[in-house]
Amino acid sequence: MRYNSSVKRSCEGGSVVDKAGLEQCLQEVLVHVDESLQYSIEKVSWVQEESFSRYQAILKTLDALKHEIEDVIQSHSRIDRLWRQSRQRLLRESREGSQDSQRDAYDEAEQLMFQKGRVEEREKMLSQRRNDLQREQRHLEKIMQTSKEMVEKMQVALELIHAEKERSAAHSSRDAEVIHSALRLFEREQAWLCRELHDGPIQEMVATMLMTELAEKLFEKDNPRGALKEVQGIRGALEGCLGGLRSLLWRFRPGGVGESLREGLSLIMRQAEKRYGALCSLHWEGPSPSFSAERTANLFRVVQEAMLNAVIKGKARNFSLKGSVCEKDNRLNLTLEDDGTGFDVSLAKQKARDRGSYGLINMEERVRIDGGSFFVESVPGKGTRIEIMLPLQEG
Repeated sequence: MRYNSSVKRSCEGGSVVDKAGLEQCLQEVLVHVDESLQYSIEKVSWVQEESFSRYQAILKTLDALKHEIEDVIQSHSRIDRLWRQSRQRLLRESREGSQDSQRDAYDEAEQLMFQKGRVEEREKMLSQRRNDLQREQRHLEKIMQTSKEMVEKMQVALELIHAEKERSAAHSSRDAEVIHSALRLFEREQAWLCRELHDGPIQEMVATMLMTELAEKLFEKDNPRGALKEVQGIRGALEGCLGGLRSLLWRFRPGGVGESLREGLSLIMRQAEKRYGALCSLHWEGPSPSFSAERTANLFRVVQEAMLNAVIKGKARNFSLKGSVCEKDNRLNLTLEDDGTGFDVSLAKQKARDRGSYGLINMEERVRIDGGSFFVESVPGKGTRIEIMLPLQEG
């Protein structure tokens, strides 16, 4: 979106603008948010459609498998009946028949036993494939339900944006900057989510579809061992896909949301320690401040991002969070430290902008949206220290 140059300079520079210019700036921001939400709805709807297409294909395959299993069961019943009859004949011939009739009866029983074994093995393989597809079916149902809920929520947000555009109330330059920061965060996380979905679960689903087609061809060529190997690979791919989705959910909905600030941070530390194996500790002085749910969740995301940067990128084995409430200065102080590889802060920020990775920048903007201060100290090879100061009162 292109802003009026004077309005854009006013919004980005933080200077005081006249009421008309501010209203125009906010209107353009709302239009941009509207477009971004529309884009997000289209992307999530695409994921939903892809999942539904795969879901329909699975239903079709399951229906074919059902008939095939029924045919195999009927064949098994017929062969089993003939095999039992051949055993009775063999018993009679062994008592009364000639050597030739005994040999014929034995050959017949042996052939039927071999056919019976093959049919039983095929029935087992088909049943296993049916069970695997049913598990994938349930997994896709969850994806489609989650996608539906996400679209519904974004549509509600879109309606709120439209209502706000209609009301068009005047805001301060500070509010305009907050909206811009929130928009930048939204766009970056939207791009990150699309990239993670495309490179992770969606790619794994495509691979699973190809493996399923290969298994079908192996079944058609009467190669149950090869087909079983592909089915096992399908199960592993689905487990990896499920793990990736769980990690995404934890990134967007960390544990502790809904708890008080102190208890929530403690829960996030325990979850990260369990998930990544690093030693995470929390030290708190004074009472836990009473923040709104939105402000608490925003701070959780900052701590979560710092922790993931330290443990995953920085290879830290120890991560500590120290919190204290300074009632005299009416603020919350947080100190986050790790023993990871560290980095050059200025160089890291520039490289992040160049490659479109805004983890550290997003953390700072989240803190500044809530009126706080954010400082980073890091040296290559000597870990990282982050200082956060937030006013206790919102607004």
